[in-house]
Amino acid sequence: MNFLTSNERYNLDQPKAEIPATLIEPCLRECTISLRDWKTNSMMVLVNPWNEVCMRNELKQGSVIHLWSFRRNSRLCFVLILVD
Repeated sequence: MNFLTSNERYNLDQPKAEIPATLIEPCLRECTISLRDWKTNSMMVLVNPWNEVCMRNELKQGSVIHLWSFRRNSRLCFVLILVD
């Protein structure tokens, strides 16, 4: 949670809340993706359009990835790196 602003953390505490972010994919395509807090299992997850991201980058169950966060003009961004 340290990568989120206090306002983003507050927003994620609301029911069905999500935060838009920019994702840079391994294929170098940029897309807007949503970050959600799944409180039932204490995980932060990327959704909408996660399935399309997986298809474009040939990610499958068992794929090892690194996910880095950063800010561009105060907007939350992620870089998804596929580990061989």
